[in-house]
Amino acid sequence: MPSQPIKIPFPLGGLAKNLGYESGDIQTTRDCLNVVPDSSQESRTRGGSRVGLKKRYSSRVGEEKPTFAIRVSGGDNTRVYEYLVIGTASEIFIGQSLLSSTSYPYSYTESLTTLTGDLITEAGENVITEDGLDTIILFDFDTEGAGNGLVTAYRDKVIINSDNQAVTGSLEYSERGGTVSLSGGNLVLTDATSNPVWSDEGLDTDVHYVEITNAAQSPVVVSSGTYRISAINSGSLVISGAPAVGGVGPETVTYSIKNGVRELDPNSPSLSVMEPVGGYVPLGADYVISYRDRLVWAKNRTWYMSRQGARGDYDYASDPEDPARAVAGTSAGPGEPADPIVSMATAGYDYLVMFSESAVWVMRGDPAYGGQLYKASGVAGCVTRNAWCSGDSTEIYFLGKDGLYLMEPNAGPIRQLSQGKLPRSLRGIDRDNYDVSLVYDPEDNGVLIFIVPKDGSNGDHYWFDIETQSFWPIRLSNPSHQPVYATTFGGNPTRSRRACIASYDGYIREWTGSNDDGSAISSHVVFGPYPISSADGVDGILTELMTTTDEQSVSVDVEIYARDTAEQATLDAISRTNPSFSFSAAAGRSQMKRPRVRGGAFCVRVSASGAWAFESMSGMIAAGGKNRRV
Repeated sequence: MPSQPIKIPFPLGGLAKNLGYESGDIQTTRDCLNVVPDSSQESRTRGGSRVGLKKRYSSRVGEEKPTFAIRVSGGDNTRVYEYLVIGTASEIFIGQSLLSSTSYPYSYTESLTTLTGDLITEAGENVITEDGLDTIILFDFDTEGAGNGLVTAYRDKVIINSDNQAVTGSLEYSERGGTVSLSGGNLVLTDATSNPVWSDEGLDTDVHYVEITNAAQSPVVVSSGTYRISAINSGSLVISGAPAVGGVGPETVTYSIKNGVRELDPNSPSLSVMEPVGGYVPLGADYVISYRDRLVWAKNRTWYMSRQGARGDYDYASDPEDPARAVAGTSAGPGEPADPIVSMATAGYDYLVMFSESAVWVMRGDPAYGGQLYKASGVAGCVTRNAWCSGDSTEIYFLGKDGLYLMEPNAGPIRQLSQGKLPRSLRGIDRDNYDVSLVYDPEDNGVLIFIVPKDGSNGDHYWFDIETQSFWPIRLSNPSHQPVYATTFGGNPTRSRRACIASYDGYIREWTGSNDDGSAISSHVVFGPYPISSADGVDGILTELMTTTDEQSVSVDVEIYARDTAEQATLDAISRTNPSFSFSAAAGRSQMKRPRVRGGAFCVRVSASGAWAFESMSGMIAAGGKNRRV
């Protein structure tokens, strides 16, 4: 057989684990790490090392692991701003961009500042919060189980969920007996037995709620529900937030004092307690999201929606003909048991998606005004509260127990994207052992899937390339760079919107650049297997091989594995066992190499430490005679 040319394309189809060795698809690869179809050099669809990570801000949020990260819009009468709000167990930080030039070309200065008194206005003046320079103490977040389900953006504010914990001072203020009286136009709460000195109990009108149960006893003064503390006296608490029922009292009640729902206004900036105006605020919910100008809370198997336009109103006994009323329900059909709601998602005004671990429910429209709730899937589900993101066309990507799913735009059909392609490391993920974050990166048009073990050890992450519908494994250079939470963020009009992550080490990083925060990215990809001979029982010889990489690439190591069978060649290339021939290729077109390796099939492994991009690879094969196997 005369020598024949062979073209070796970059496997733009990504990782595939479902194909046989002999009948494999040369457009896919059996093994790769930290490579993607759009190279980091110029984002061309040609293959190469992945995009890196770069600190968005030089300062960090401290040594504490972040507890949430969320993007929220704000602004004034002249300009719209975009803030990145990050929380820890004891502080809140705001990432913002301030205009630093007043004429063309306009530029912005980035800053990450804490809510304890160092925020700077656009005029350059210090902003002092209502708590002065004292540290603002948040209630203790459950950092092991918490996530972005703790927070949501509502209009131009960030709503911060409550842990539902009762306050403990000289007494534990949980389900205690008390009385409520109407005095001087105010509702006044007193304890029934211990007469605590309220002003010494460490209560805060911008932190705590009073939750009243077993009210509506004669004489009727107040309804059961959640109330704000408006004043703290020595022997009583003045409460507000819902109208008095009518009587003067005293009325016997059961009360608790709990950590309340907070709201952050990044424009001011200020942090205060959300004002309750009716019913019970769903404290300690598992998830909160905004939908159709309502706050929607998920708690176990039930969802609760605030009154439209009134985030503190949960009066479900209001006029049933009122289309804006508060409403609640479960994600289940008639007579069916409801599954616990793991997460909720929105990607448009017209629908809300509710996830359990094994089902997907869609609320289309407003439930108080003819909306419908239906099951979109009884198989797919979402593994954790942050394991979803929306794309650029209102589609929703989410990670289920058996892989990645796509809900088409406008709550359309659900498709499995990873079936058969990926190893089992992307299946069987659970919320007890992993922190999972999905984030869309519009610059490179893909979805980052971060799967981080709870102990912070290096996890298996993936890039899903939307254009090629392919999966690419990722390993970060430093485990402490792994995200606790991730979101898409721009910050100002001169920056591209990119995936931003709140890392374990307290830094906020952006998915950009060609290295991981200064560390070179180690990457590799296996090409093949390719048959050397077209006839059974006859070996072939790979006589020549030439590679071409981008002119700005680092040198790449090229290893050839020629074996009797395609399976042997593939397994040895994956494990990097005894290459048949190897060489180092500098940037640009390499010299023609003449490996003259013999076998039935071969693989090529390309690896590098640093940024590189693939252009082409080609070779020549010739007949080698009958195989030499015994």
